[in-house]
Amino acid sequence: MTKVKINPGVCGMECTVEVSKIDRMNFNVKVESKCQMVTKLGEQFKTINMRDALKKYGQSVVFEQASQILAHGTCPVPTGLLKAIEAEARMALPRDVSITFIKE
Repeated sequence: MTKVKINPGVCGMECTVEVSKIDRMNFNVKVESKCQMVTKLGEQFKTINMRDALKKYGQSVVFEQASQILAHGTCPVPTGLLKAIEAEARMALPRDVSITFIKE
């Protein structure tokens, strides 16, 4: 199982994503968040096929659903969900990512 915690920023509605492998191509997904939109997005992906998830940037079913459900276009949850799937599929090492604002 791969588990990630996503801190989306100023909204303060942290999200936890758990991804576990069913077989080589399919994964169970569990999303927990106080954000109703993120919860609804997670409900779309109780199970997901790797081919549907890990496509060319912007073409993933995760981004397609996020564009219909999420009001905030820069919400990092869809990317975090995909990173968790990628790590669970052993297609990438599980490494932290970040966005840091630099004040000059």
